[in-house]
Amino acid sequence: MIPVLTSGQIKQADIFTMKQEPISSIDLMERASGQFVEALSSRLASDCRISVFCGVGNNGGDGLVVARLLVDRGYTVNTYGLGQINQATDDFQINYQRLEGEVVWLSDENQFPDPERNEIVIDAIFGVGLTRPITGLAQSLIRHLNQSAGIRVALDIASGLYADREPSSEEVVFEPSLTISFQTPKWSFFQPQCSRFVGRFIICSIGLDLSFLEAIDLKFRYTEQQDFYGMDLKRQVFSHKGSFGRLQLVAGSRGKMGAAVLSAKSSLRAGAGLLTVCVPACGLDILQTTVPEAMVSICSGIDLLDDMPLFHSTDVIAIGPGLGTDAKTAKAFKELLASLSTQKFLIDADAINMLSAELELLRLLPEGSILTPHPKEFERLVGPWHSDNEKLKLLQDFCVGYGLNVVLKGAYSAVCSPTGVISFNSTGNPGMATAGSGDVLLGIIAGLLSSGLSSEHALKYGVYIHGLAGDIAAEQLGERSLIAGDIIEYLPAAFQIMNKRQK
Repeated sequence: MIPVLTSGQIKQADIFTMKQEPISSIDLMERASGQFVEALSSRLASDCRISVFCGVGNNGGDGLVVARLLVDRGYTVNTYGLGQINQATDDFQINYQRLEGEVVWLSDENQFPDPERNEIVIDAIFGVGLTRPITGLAQSLIRHLNQSAGIRVALDIASGLYADREPSSEEVVFEPSLTISFQTPKWSFFQPQCSRFVGRFIICSIGLDLSFLEAIDLKFRYTEQQDFYGMDLKRQVFSHKGSFGRLQLVAGSRGKMGAAVLSAKSSLRAGAGLLTVCVPACGLDILQTTVPEAMVSICSGIDLLDDMPLFHSTDVIAIGPGLGTDAKTAKAFKELLASLSTQKFLIDADAINMLSAELELLRLLPEGSILTPHPKEFERLVGPWHSDNEKLKLLQDFCVGYGLNVVLKGAYSAVCSPTGVISFNSTGNPGMATAGSGDVLLGIIAGLLSSGLSSEHALKYGVYIHGLAGDIAAEQLGERSLIAGDIIEYLPAAFQIMNKRQK
């Protein structure tokens, strides 16, 4: 996994690398800027115009190198400086001398250029070292660029965006459509309040030596595809359905049987060996027709579940989709929790809402159980928060305090283990913000857990493969038309991609 570093740790990585290689700071700047140009130029038309806006710190020094390298590649580049040259860092001054061609210094708003449509606007004004709101002429320039017709690109991080926290609503921040970041993503890239200050981001390696991190307690990571290589359990020649677990899915009520169907189908696609779906009587014909591969157990209740028997041969129990929160269902849920022993347990949707209504029930959950809330469901469990920082701290404390695995669903879903380490997921797209997507996710995780993965691994891999299937579906169908069933349809393709690439 890629570490998600604080601004202080990024500085440490730079210093450590310079000592270990050894390499000078000016040469490290050259290397980093070269990687930025490689990533950017592969996305540019040969005749596009480029404007680079540089502050006088090291981020601005990177901008000067980028401008020089782009000129060397034949692009038409205009370079602008902001600030006092006598206050510039040493590396900025060196690259200022190296840059062939004039840097236009902006000292007044009347000098601000107006980037044309399709002109590339590169922001290299402030970097990860920023600790206070932007004011003065720099603030005016960023406002001006945000309103321009150009295509905005941030170098490492948008000016005004902090690496470790979200800015206040009053602060002015550059708004890129693309951020090309060095070595590691920043914490702020994964926060909803920072979305418009990041756009799409890509990471380019600049060869930092991160071995010093082995002694650091990292709390945030970013998943890569290679993190899951070898995680699929190979099926042996003499395997049988019992070899891949007995899964009990408790779901559904009148009008909400679709949730049970989606979870059942996705659990089988993810590898569950034997699946029994426990539904009220109104769901029998629906499940037998739509998921013939599953066994169906009719529990007490016609329209809703008022009894949830635990099958003692069960290895994994997944509960929640479409249940509703009727008092009879809540009573049956409480009785089920009290009867748990060695089964692995997953909780979603209405089951989470029933937990939040009686928080003392959390103590009945087996250690390592998995919860899959969306933000509003999580808020019901832990109370409101006032910032993304506070939200993630609540997530860490919740997982550590109760010994649970939790995915807080959304863009870059945050997966947290009982150790308090949060892994931001790298797959998925806005088209997956559709009814039933969460039911599919629960089924995928349950199928992987039933197949033999640990709770932590099943959760991380399930979230990743769910997003990957959604990405394939969006590529084929478009984000607007994507529905939850499409994610299931493209699960086989997602698993095939993972199997092929790890070979």
